[in-house]
Amino acid sequence: MSSYENTAQGTHASLKRDEDLLVNKNAAGTTGGTTHQPGSTGASIGEKAKGLFAKGHGIGESLRGNATAAVDSFAGDNEAQRRDEELAAKGTRETLTGQFEKKGTANKTL
Repeated sequence: MSSYENTAQGTHASLKRDEDLLVNKNAAGTTGGTTHQPGSTGASIGEKAKGLFAKGHGIGESLRGNATAAVDSFAGDNEAQRRDEELAAKGTRETLTGQFEKKGTANKTL
């Protein structure tokens, strides 16, 4: 089996674990977004728009991370490949949750 196939299988397994964790959290009711309060329609629409942008950003990050991980795999750069695989996993989480993941403080606004 080629190193690219090993990388692809490892990335797929990692993304599947992330997806399973998110699905289980949603089923348990520990996540799932904001609750709607009367009179907060503007805020609700804003949160939905932000979620759409986060999902789009996540798709891009996932594609970029997987593509560069494949290149790094061919080049034999294991450290860069690991970073790129984490970037792809982060993108997948953003896509699934609709929330941006940022380095540093957890509560940054757009």
